[in-house]
Amino acid sequence: MPRTANLDAAAVGSSGPPPEQDVPLDVPKKTRLYVEQTQRERQQAVDMHRVYQRDLAKMRLTTARAFVKVLTDGQVRLDRHETPRGASLPRTSCGCVYPCQGGACMYTCIL
Repeated sequence: MPRTANLDAAAVGSSGPPPEQDVPLDVPKKTRLYVEQTQRERQQAVDMHRVYQRDLAKMRLTTARAFVKVLTDGQVRLDRHETPRGASLPRTSCGCVYPCQGGACMYTCIL
């Protein structure tokens, strides 16, 4: 800011909020449906929370059961070099199931 700046409020112009701020906004009133819904939620809050917690526990249980099933059925490979149970894949000279590049395994197999 230059040293010659005039910081008087009268010199700057009108101070305060803009005149548009005094114009009221058209906000719709609460509908009867909204009021009824909020009253119902207040009256049944405990039951609603109990149902939510029950459904969340069911979902967690279902997920855990599915995860255990996948692990026990062997449908998932936990390591790049492991094969699913009962499957046999052709192996390379280093014993890896993946093709090696120029004789050196790019997956650093443990011999």
